[in-house]
Amino acid sequence: MTELAESVAASTDLAQRLLHAHGYRALRLGMSEADAVATGLLTSDDTSGVCRFYRFAGSEGSQPKTSGVFISPTNGVVMIGGTSKMLTPQGIWRGSELADLRDAYPVLRRDRLCDWIYRAAAPGNPRAHYWFTVDGGRVTDFGLQASEL
Repeated sequence: MTELAESVAASTDLAQRLLHAHGYRALRLGMSEADAVATGLLTSDDTSGVCRFYRFAGSEGSQPKTSGVFISPTNGVVMIGGTSKMLTPQGIWRGSELADLRDAYPVLRRDRLCDWIYRAAAPGNPRAHYWFTVDGGRVTDFGLQASEL
């Protein structure tokens, strides 16, 4: 493979892993449950409550038990939890250091109730924000959430 072909393949792989301001791959915030399931990215986990909870297919990476994709019957996809293979466009992933998180998101706010949760705007989508859980100075979980719930 040529150097250019390797570079294109690497950038394509990276683009496929981004949890961007509107969603992940074909999965988008606000998408209906039927459309979200039709992406083929999700496996059913707990759909017994009002807000439906799905997990990503194993090929998309691992997730903590408390993370996943939450879908409201009225608002569609309202939260997309990150997996071990995902990262934000600003380069933050599970395992990033708190200092890197602060550099990537200069306007980073701590949650009022849970001081281990941080929130940052999702550049390019004023109706969403990223959230990050931090333990021991490292990001342990993250996701994209609709701000207007």
